[in-house]
Order: sequence, then C-alpha cells, then structure tokens
Amino acid sequence: MLWRQTRRICIATARQVLSDVKRKYGQDLFLHEATTRPEADRPVVLMIGWLLSKRNHIQKYADWYADRGIHTVSMLPRPKHCLDMKQASAAASSLLHLVTSPPFRGHPLLIHGFSVGGFLYGRYLMEATQHSEYEDIAACTRGQILDSVVDLEGIPYGVSAATFKNPLVRRLSQAFLEGLMAMSPGRMGVYRASSSIFKANPMRTPTHVMYSHVDPVTDSERIESVMRAWQQQGIPVTASVFDESAHVQHMKQYYDKYYADLETFVKKHVTVL
Repeated sequence: MLWRQTRRICIATARQVLSDVKRKYGQDLFLHEATTRPEADRPVVLMIGWLLSKRNHIQKYADWYADRGIHTVSMLPRPKHCLDMKQASAAASSLLHLVTSPPFRGHPLLIHGFSVGGFLYGRYLMEATQHSEYEDIAACTRGQILDSVVDLEGIPYGVSAATFKNPLVRRLSQAFLEGLMAMSPGRMGVYRASSSIFKANPMRTPTHVMYSHVDPVTDSERIESVMRAWQQQGIPVTASVFDESAHVQHMKQYYDKYYADLETFVKKHVTVL
C-alpha cells in the first residue's frame, strides 16, 4: 500500500530525525526551513552537495526553495564519502532513513545533487532498491536535478581539485587516487555499481541536467549519452547547457537562467509553486 501523507512537516520531529541519523550513522544532515508557510503537498528537497561544500554554499540554493514554501535537507560530502566504502554506505543509509521516517515519509521528494554527490545518490539508489518500501519511495520521488554531475572516472580529479590548491599536489593526488582505485577491486565494484544504477534510473524519475561543455570535471559527452538513453526509455529529461561556467558555478554565473529553468522543471513535475 502506498504511503499517504497530507500533513505539514513538524519541524521539531524533523530535527529529531536528523539527530537520530547522526547517532545511528554518524552522518550530519542539515535542515533548511521554508521561509513561507508550506502547503501540505509541498515536496521536501534532498540536496547532496559537492565535495567539501559548506552550509553557506548550499544555503544559496536552499533559499530559492525556502521562498516557495519548500523545506530542504542537505548532506555535505567529504573525501571519506568517496574513498571509504563504509562511509559511503553509511551516508546512503542515512538518506534512506530520512525519507522513510515521519515526518518526511510520504511527502513528495525532489533530489538536487551536485558533482560527486551523484556517486552518493547512486549508493542511495542501491540501498533504496533493496528496501522493503521501495515502491513507496519510488512513487514519492517526483524529480531529480543534476548539477555538474560526475561519473566514477571523474572522482580522482574531483577529489584532488576540491582538496588541494597547488596544481602539482593536485596532479600527484589524482595519480595516487587513480592507482588506488585500479588496485582496489572491491572499491571499483562499488563505484561501478553506483554508476550503473544511477544511469539505469530505476525509478524512472523525471530529470533536469545542468552542465557546461567547458567544465573540466564533468564529461558533457558522457552526460548527453546518458540523457539520450533515458529519453529512449520514455523518461522525461530536460537540460540547461551553459556556455562558459566552471564546475558547480552555473548558478553563480547564469543566475537568471539557472533559476528560470529550475522553476519550469519543478512546476511541471513536482508541484505548483
């Protein structure tokens, strides 16, 4: 039987769920409250940031949703989430715990992910498809926005670029991580499984992709190939393609277009704003 949820989210209960996640999984999730009174049918945004993103970075995106009566819960990925498979699993489990717990359980869900957050989202999908309430989770997942998403081949570069400023150290770190991945069959197996299920889109979730052809981290040709595959399956897919913006800098450089396209997608697939 599908979940039914018509009540507004109780903030006190929501904060208790986040405390439970911290205690059980050791993962920090942050609640960004709506600034206008939410309607009962408003979605919850699950926002998975880019590597080493900070709360004030994510707040800029969450504010857009908050002004429309939509609560956001964010996760801020760290290198451990990409390199330690136990940490990646704990992060995925914490997200699943969140969406299956009152008061979030049963509310429409919108995913907004950035960069290597796509890897954690893939891990979340791996967990979700094995969950006893998978059909309910899938039914509540109304849309996904993918900003500068990175496939497994981009993880060494992404981790190195986010962690080190010195170009030489970045290159050394990238080479080290590429070697580490090549010599770790178990780790590579998880990367490939996450990548495969992400590309499979098992929930057939309507998707809006945001990317740039000049982004050195995101492979635009690979993204476009995945988009074509989804479209061939009848999954609604739209995109915002930016001319000159760098990795996860699309909103900053093309503010008006970014949010105009986002609003069009959310209105069509998630709710009436």
